[in-house]
Amino acid sequence: MKSKKIWLVMLIMVLAFGMTVVGCGGDNDPTLTASQNELRTEVLDAWDEMNELDRTLANMVLVALGFPRDPPSWSNADWIRLYEIASDIEDLF
Repeated sequence: MKSKKIWLVMLIMVLAFGMTVVGCGGDNDPTLTASQNELRTEVLDAWDEMNELDRTLANMVLVALGFPRDPPSWSNADWIRLYEIASDIEDLF
């Protein structure tokens, strides 16, 4: 019985290490369409031109909307979500 517990603990440790190294497999990043990529380019260009105060204020707004800080580090899923929000706002006007 003691032998089985040792093997079980070893198996759990190997699985935990493997998931740490390889990951869980749920990070499939969708590809951007042309218009989503255009929005990404516009936002990143504007981000590069901002001073530190403007970036701080923009980050506060982005975090309030549920986005991570600093758009240059965003995943494609974040850009797609921003595009959908921008499209919804555009439809209102």
